Amino acid sequence: MVSTVSPTRPGALAAEPPFVDSDTPLPAAGPPVARLVIHSVQRAGRRGWHFESPLQLLRSVYAEGAWHGARAPLSVQIDDAQGNRMLAIADAGPRIDVPLPAGAYHVAVRLGSVQRRYTLTLEQGINKLAAQPLVAQPGAEWNYSLSVDVLGRVVEVASGSSFDVFLRDRIFKPLGMTDTGFEVPDAKWARMATVYSPDAAGAIRPMKDPESFGNTHMSPVASYKAPKRYFSGGAGLTSTAGDYARFAQMLLNGGTLDGVRLLGPKTIELMTASHTADLPAGGLIGPGANFGLGFRVVMDVAATQTEGSPGMYGWLGIYGTSFWVDPKERLIAIMMVQRFPGGTVGDSFQTLVYQALTKSASVP
Repeated sequence: MVSTVSPTRPGALAAEPPFVDSDTPLPAAGPPVARLVIHSVQRAGRRGWHFESPLQLLRSVYAEGAWHGARAPLSVQIDDAQGNRMLAIADAGPRIDVPLPAGAYHVAVRLGSVQRRYTLTLEQGINKLAAQPLVAQPGAEWNYSLSVDVLGRVVEVASGSSFDVFLRDRIFKPLGMTDTGFEVPDAKWARMATVYSPDAAGAIRPMKDPESFGNTHMSPVASYKAPKRYFSGGAGLTSTAGDYARFAQMLLNGGTLDGVRLLGPKTIELMTASHTADLPAGGLIGPGANFGLGFRVVMDVAATQTEGSPGMYGWLGIYGTSFWVDPKERLIAIMMVQRFPGGTVGDSFQTLVYQALTKSASVP
């Protein structure tokens, strides 16, 4: 594992907890966990659910009328043939919001602010979201979206358990991820990493709570404190580098860690294969990569213009957190940066990791 420390408070380095134990918000870096749990539901055979028949399950999440929508000049009507692919690919399916000009997500923004006020449960939030029209025929486009939150609600319907409890009992406890969850207890709050934003002088300052950056609304403190009702699969978890390393190592091991098996190796293989090669390229994925079932998957290293390996997969978070798994090199890498907006050091981190390798694991 390769890790870097989250930004620390100027002049207070000695007071900071060790980086491997710092609780770090993972907005947008939790989706791999949420998608893995979909396969865990399937593995458990809950309520007869099968991966091949998601429309029947999704219809218990969405009102029937929500399957038809329009956003001028686009008109969408779900068709069952492509609907199966929607759940399988998740983000490659519909963008579940109604974009404003310049790409602002007013449904996502509105839902985000009510999350911070804890006025909705996940069920109530997804019911609200389900009333909005879809932006494209499912399976026809890859759109970064709130679809992972929808998958969280699918887990609740399929399992009969709340999403947070299901993750705790089926993923975090078996893997020994003792510092991962949707809420940070008061006893652990001193370990919570500070989120930073650029200041007027070009340095950094602690982010306010809440604070808005255009159409993006952040809450680095209140949204991680109890009591919490909206358990977002796409942007709700906190974790430590040590905990997330256990999750990544389980993936590298083909679904098992320390004698505990969560998934079979062929399921991991399916999740980390390309599922969007025939779709228009998505901006967040970048050249040389496609999307799997929860991960960006590198297909052509030359096209990415960054050191790496074909078949490496991972994802990132909006605050700058990043992780990837490289099966070819038997490598996992994790970085916990806490800064928004502005670019972080993710690209440099990956370059430095691979430049540090003096022998390839794939070469005898």
